[in-house]
Amino acid sequence: MGAVSAKEAQTRFGQLLDRAQKEDVSITRHDRGIAVIVSTERYEEMRRAEDAYWLDRAEKAAQGGFLSPEESVEFLREKIDAASVNQ
Repeated sequence: MGAVSAKEAQTRFGQLLDRAQKEDVSITRHDRGIAVIVSTERYEEMRRAEDAYWLDRAEKAAQGGFLSPEESVEFLREKIDAASVNQ
């Protein structure tokens, strides 16, 4: 993931949008991340991963089992990573 300052993002917004088509871009202010710009395609992948996570969780709940908070986080990370690899 690339990073740019908030000031640079303002002055080079068009370039930032072009760059976001290739990679996620973190926007920083005072050396701290404040936002991430992602392509629409990447955003949809993340939404699909989140939907898959909640579907899986609902199915497990319906079967009488629940994920712990730690298991939930790990499951979601795996889904996001898998979606990134399948690009």
